[in-house]
Amino acid sequence: MHNGSHLDFAPAPPNEHTLRRAKTLAAVVGGVLVILLAGGVRLGTMYRDVSSRSDEAMEYVRRQSLVYDAYNDASTTKSLMRGIENAGQLARNLYYVEGVDAGHLKQYCEELRLTGAAVLDADGGVVCDYFADRDDASLVDIARSSALLDCARYPQKTYGGRTSLDDGSVVDVGAAGRIDAPGVVVAFYKTDSPYEENFTLSMQNLLKGYGTVAGCCIVIEKDGKIVAANDAAMGREGKGDGELDAAAVDKKIVDTIKGAHGTDEVRFIRVGGRDYLCRMGRARDYYVYIYQPTSTIAVGIAEAVFIGASVYGAFMMVFVSARRRMERRRLTESLASEQEHRERLSREVERANEAAARAEAANSAKTDFLRRMSHDIRTPINGIIGMVDIANLNPDDPGRQAECRHEIKAASHMLLSLVNEVLDIAKLEGGDIVLEDEVFDLIELRDEVREVAQMEGERRHVTIERYDGCIEHRLVHGSPVHIKRLLLNVLSNAVKYNHVGGTVTLCCREVSCEDGVARYEFECTDTGIGISDEFKSRVFEPYAREHDGAVDGVGGSGLGMPIALRLAQTMGGDITFNSTVGEGTTFVIALPLRVAQTDEAAGARAALPDAEEELAPALAGKRVLLVEDNELNSEIARYMLEHAGMVVTCAEDGAAALGEFNASAPGTFDAVLMDIMMPVMDGYAATRAIRASGRPDATVPIVGMSANAFSDDRLRAKEAGMDDYLAKPVGAVLLLKTLVRLCASAERREESHGE
Repeated sequence: MHNGSHLDFAPAPPNEHTLRRAKTLAAVVGGVLVILLAGGVRLGTMYRDVSSRSDEAMEYVRRQSLVYDAYNDASTTKSLMRGIENAGQLARNLYYVEGVDAGHLKQYCEELRLTGAAVLDADGGVVCDYFADRDDASLVDIARSSALLDCARYPQKTYGGRTSLDDGSVVDVGAAGRIDAPGVVVAFYKTDSPYEENFTLSMQNLLKGYGTVAGCCIVIEKDGKIVAANDAAMGREGKGDGELDAAAVDKKIVDTIKGAHGTDEVRFIRVGGRDYLCRMGRARDYYVYIYQPTSTIAVGIAEAVFIGASVYGAFMMVFVSARRRMERRRLTESLASEQEHRERLSREVERANEAAARAEAANSAKTDFLRRMSHDIRTPINGIIGMVDIANLNPDDPGRQAECRHEIKAASHMLLSLVNEVLDIAKLEGGDIVLEDEVFDLIELRDEVREVAQMEGERRHVTIERYDGCIEHRLVHGSPVHIKRLLLNVLSNAVKYNHVGGTVTLCCREVSCEDGVARYEFECTDTGIGISDEFKSRVFEPYAREHDGAVDGVGGSGLGMPIALRLAQTMGGDITFNSTVGEGTTFVIALPLRVAQTDEAAGARAALPDAEEELAPALAGKRVLLVEDNELNSEIARYMLEHAGMVVTCAEDGAAALGEFNASAPGTFDAVLMDIMMPVMDGYAATRAIRASGRPDATVPIVGMSANAFSDDRLRAKEAGMDDYLAKPVGAVLLLKTLVRLCASAERREESHGE
């Protein structure tokens, strides 16, 4: 027994329940920490992943949009150039029509493959219009602008523009000043919405197969319109059909991203009670919106929590080790896949850059072409105006007057050559060249070409010589108008790029003949400046020129040699050349031509004289019916015919011509000169009516005349019953030679019938 003594008590050991509770608490705290850590790490990783992938998507769209825009711009430029050319052609056609109406415009639109056309006065009022679809008549108001109306005040100007309509279609507008009166001629070509839809599909294809974070939505917008979206953005994740359904895209999300983003960075937004991680960027004219619901991020965090909790368990180390091995394997596969994707993307970018470079080169070439054409067209026009002014100032100086007339004619031929080259390259590019099959004298054709080229040679003090090779078959089948054009293009270049006092030698020879087809070579050799080694590979490229006409004084479009090569190839031939700088160039044109069975026609052609005064006696007293609606053209043709001693009866259109012919006694007219484009009744209809009249003289020689110089126009003339076809402007010698030949043939037919 202890009295008043101090009692010591030992601390009670914690009971098992308390220890278990402490361990549980520690486990819970540790688990929470692990979960929070795992969730935080996962959130940061996903945030960076979204940011990284959005960077890739933005860069991908930027690069690809450059390619599509470059291609689209090149296509638009080419389409507008053709619209301007069509408007100019239409203006020239209207020059020969009195009282133009919708019927004329319809005919021209069908010939030029336009969807509509309109003739405006100088103030923009509609004089006349035609549209294949009358619902498109409102396009006149849409297209009317001050720039377009400037074409009326400044005839040298042209206008081209593109308009997009609400239905997705586009309208290309080309305009040129009227020639017949103050005003503007407008050509319309409407392309329906599938064009734009095809472009949209191309942008939609950017997203096909492009890997993104699961649930990440990508939307591409242009001009306030959604043009592309991935499946996730359209609520079709996992289906992968790749078709754009803009209506399925949540515009509220896109509009909220627009309002929330002033900078290109990842942000959180809330739309309709849901949270999103989003980003906005711009690629040229395109806006790219990338967003991902935070619910997908929560799923990722939950996965991380589960893994963290598992790792924290009893078998934490085992799971950690396994996870690490798995992550390494996934990383390796991901890196391999990423590397493959980057290499594929690099190849695509390289191809896109090459395409963009080609498109840029094409646009640059056409820009240079327009600059040169503006200079080269203005130069002869300025010469014509200047020579007229000089002639007016020297009315009593015959020598000066003759010099002015010579220069005006030379400048007119230069201008005509430029126009023909542009029309020819358009026909060749469109595959619309139609070859003729006529019997002609090859030697006569060569000499005609030399005579035409000699005019340019005299002006530049260059002599054109010829020598004959071995030619066994002079009379051949072929398309003489295209062979002339081919040879003239080559000869013209030889003259242009020659020295003063230089020479050009033209030789024609037959190199072989097998199975009725002879192979001919036309060799053109000059003593000019030659072609550099750097430019030899570009000689036959359209619009390419080694020398600048504005600097060296040599005009041209850069289309002569490309036209020559394409014509030769179309006829089954080819062109080769060799050149030395400072010494000269030799071009060899090889053509296969079918040999004719008789040379009767060649003899008739070769027997014709080449001078106007020598042709006149053969036509003296001949009566000709001249059908021409243009007063000036009629006056010119009548003077040439009466100067040759012919008796001329004039008619202003096809109906009047038919009336004159039916009212005359049979055999009154020895020939008919028939214009094609005329009011009331055109030349084709009038010719068919004369041939079908049943009169004894229904076979009278008829010569068609028109400013349309394409081969299909010549074929239409022959199908209508015309004996020959001359493209305006028509020289006096060519006109008289044609009449002498046809009248002689008609006389031979009458003699054979009499026998």
